[in-house]
Amino acid sequence: MREVTIEPATEGKGRSFRGVLLAHIEGDGWWASGSSEVIRPVWAVFATSEGESRPFVANLRLGRLARTNPKSKHDAVELMRSADYEFLTQKLDGVIATTAYLPELFAHDPGMVDPSGIKFIVAIPEAWEAEHAATVSPADAAAATLHVARLRYRGAPDREGLAKLIPAATLYCSFLDRRTRCPLIPDLRFQLQVFIAALTEGMAQFPSSRDSRYSWADKEWGSSGLHKLEAHGLEEARIARVVGMHVKHEDFEKFLAANAKVYFDTTKP
Repeated sequence: MREVTIEPATEGKGRSFRGVLLAHIEGDGWWASGSSEVIRPVWAVFATSEGESRPFVANLRLGRLARTNPKSKHDAVELMRSADYEFLTQKLDGVIATTAYLPELFAHDPGMVDPSGIKFIVAIPEAWEAEHAATVSPADAAAATLHVARLRYRGAPDREGLAKLIPAATLYCSFLDRRTRCPLIPDLRFQLQVFIAALTEGMAQFPSSRDSRYSWADKEWGSSGLHKLEAHGLEEARIARVVGMHVKHEDFEKFLAANAKVYFDTTKP
């Protein structure tokens, strides 16, 4: 969480607008306009007062820099006008929360399969994760965690940790199903297996800036580092976890075929 200020376009003329950057995700490797000069988030949540909200967001839409340090040229957040961010606004106890994100990465259904490969990021709300976990029967959860635990993925969580990842695995596979050229086996055991295997082998990744909510797994597990993915302020934004995937179709299809064979070999009656 950090305070940000949008200064007047001409120094000394006009108003400054202030807000708070509650949370943001950086995925410079996921899009062409990532930058090391300023923060260009792929997803961000800003909080403002009701009075500041409209002009603050209008200036963000124009691509104006929201500086965390007005004296620094680099310590700033930029939502490029050409990037076509989507904006969602909510009113929460007198505070206006505005979420800006790149729909090409975060849309559940992109509408078509990208011929260049599979690329998406999922930010899973705490409320959604809890609601989904409540819909999974104990028998199905036990079968899925036992199946994956028996495969002994190096560095992966134990069965208790695997159970916490079932909602994430389900949502991940739902995003994946809409972006891959191949069908996925509609079984919770396979969904959890593919998710854990992808994190273990670097097909998918958690953010490199991980906090205590990932403490049930080895510190390095699930952070491949192949593409920059950082998440900040997840607790303030009530986000349970973030996972990204960036891979060529050919590489994923080999991975999927190998995992389908493992699944069928280990679930024979």
